[in-house]
Amino acid sequence: MRHHPLALAALALSSLTWTPAAHATADWLTAAPTCVPDSPQSLDFGLTSLTGGYVRSAGRNPPVAYFCPVWNPDDLTSAIPTWKSLKLQALDPNSGGGSVVATLYAKSRSSGAVSPVATVSSGLSSIVTVTSVPLPAALNFKRNAYYVTIQIDAPTQPAEAHMVMLTN
Repeated sequence: MRHHPLALAALALSSLTWTPAAHATADWLTAAPTCVPDSPQSLDFGLTSLTGGYVRSAGRNPPVAYFCPVWNPDDLTSAIPTWKSLKLQALDPNSGGGSVVATLYAKSRSSGAVSPVATVSSGLSSIVTVTSVPLPAALNFKRNAYYVTIQIDAPTQPAEAHMVMLTN
């Protein structure tokens, strides 16, 4: 029995089903040096590494801070990404950790009010590690704009902020 090539192709295509089901949002992440310094003080005392991709405090200097805009990667398909966690990649050799802090903020489109959504702090570590906190609720880009601040306030030894992430 001979089959027509187009009939075989149609049969093969009919066996493939595409379901427009919910999908996971691509992770949002940014390297700390790509964020915007909050002041001349951050420019003066925050040291960046061209090859290491991090921002480092000089230790015992005034705190430094950076602002990182959060973009919705599903801009054309969904205003509510599926992210579940705020993560911070950092190195913090200071006793007890906590020298690097990332805070996710929401800014209301209707009122302009700003409110913190989630905060994650570095843990004590002699190598670069990732710490994570769950998001309390889904982010809604129809209602809010979002940004992350990275603050480095190392009491004795230099601490490094490497990356912030929103992940599933």
